[in-house]
Amino acid sequence: MAIDLLDDNGKVTIFRAERIQGGALHGSGCILSAAVAAGLGKGMTLEDSVSVAKTFVWEAIREASLFRKANC
Repeated sequence: MAIDLLDDNGKVTIFRAERIQGGALHGSGCILSAAVAAGLGKGMTLEDSVSVAKTFVWEAIREASLFRKANC
């Protein structure tokens, strides 16, 4: 289980997701921050921006992991 916390001026949100074994993806932090910024630019709340961004990055890591497994 992967657990992340967001503290937005004292309002704490916990994000949980399945941990992807061997799912290291170079640049995933940069992708996450860009996705959060894009959500904020669209007028989303910080919590919603982080939630959507985390889902986007998790799916990218999962797909990359599946691709690596299929091509080994």
